[in-house]
Amino acid sequence: MNTIRMAVFLISLALFGGCATVVPDGLDLDCEGAKVRTIKIKYKRHGKITVSPTKREVARGEAIDYRVKGPTSRAFEAKGTKAPDASASFAWLDASGKGGTGWFGNSHIVCVPDDQARGNYEYLINIGDVGTLDPVVRVQ
Repeated sequence: MNTIRMAVFLISLALFGGCATVVPDGLDLDCEGAKVRTIKIKYKRHGKITVSPTKREVARGEAIDYRVKGPTSRAFEAKGTKAPDASASFAWLDASGKGGTGWFGNSHIVCVPDDQARGNYEYLINIGDVGTLDPVVRVQ
């Protein structure tokens, strides 16, 4: 019995222990090798979208991975809408592509600039033919 438990543990460690926690090379991003903070976005067919966490904390120089998953492939867009002050940019939050149907969904990575102003940034998540949500990212 212990052998079976150990085998299951080792298999799950091999599958999930190797998941990237840094931005991989070759993506043509300015933050390759930076720590990644995931925002899980799930959607259903009839207008339900969930975002977890609804307020993600990140540090300057890190990256955000919008992980988008649903039952069918749909258009995905993240769009920055508000910064903590008028001089701060929020365009770094923008990403678009497709939501995925696989086990992990599709990944859309954006970089938090090294000199980004601290505070709360609002953005919209839009899933084509499903709906829109307005979560927050807090730069520490």
